[in-house]
Amino acid sequence: AELNDVRPAQSPTLAWHFEIAVLLARPASSDQRSYGTALSLHRIHGPGQRCTTQFCDVYPFMVPALTDSFTVYGGRMPHAGRLVGTVFHAHQNAFQEILLFAGGRARLEATPIGKAAPCQTTRTADFPGLSSNVELRDRLLAHMGDRLICRARHASQLVGGQRYDRAAVPECTEWRFERGAKYVAVTFNGRTQFEAPQVDGGNETLRREHAIWFLTYAPEDGASNWTMDFQCLAHPVPAG
Repeated sequence: AELNDVRPAQSPTLAWHFEIAVLLARPASSDQRSYGTALSLHRIHGPGQRCTTQFCDVYPFMVPALTDSFTVYGGRMPHAGRLVGTVFHAHQNAFQEILLFAGGRARLEATPIGKAAPCQTTRTADFPGLSSNVELRDRLLAHMGDRLICRARHASQLVGGQRYDRAAVPECTEWRFERGAKYVAVTFNGRTQFEAPQVDGGNETLRREHAIWFLTYAPEDGASNWTMDFQCLAHPVPAG
């Protein structure tokens, strides 16, 4: 859980809590009306840096703070089903937008970034004919818009002159998929209109980022599964 305390400085200590309820049932012997429909969740961590220090205990990846960049990553759905809910997590100090497409990287081959290395941050201007993430996004949507599953945009709010992260709420279309169905995401990072300070662990030229999807779906087989995709994590960072 996350809580942004936007009260004035020197305010009294704020106590807060949240509640989680878990209902356990045996579908074979229970009335379905008592437990509802089984749902599954697939977490796609996206790119990240794997190491053993506290710096990267949550597997972030580094992006340029002052230059547009993008990262391509993808995977497969472990079970068949229908998408019913989506949560996306990123750090808003550098996050601009993300697009999630159905299908594999083959569709990207005909775009300007068709040869981009997966799971690696790439400066957008390093690709011929591209000057910004806005241009890249528009070209991807023109070529692959019919395969778009979800998109999420930068979300910040100014309160008393201070910028605060807000959830980048995804906008999604209906998606039904088979087991093993491919997906590919392109996340865009760089300057934002807020020119926000860095997250701990970053600096004036680099930002620590995440691009994590939580896909809730109604499974075709009626079973409830919680799965994770960490295949885009980099190898451990060498000591020193």
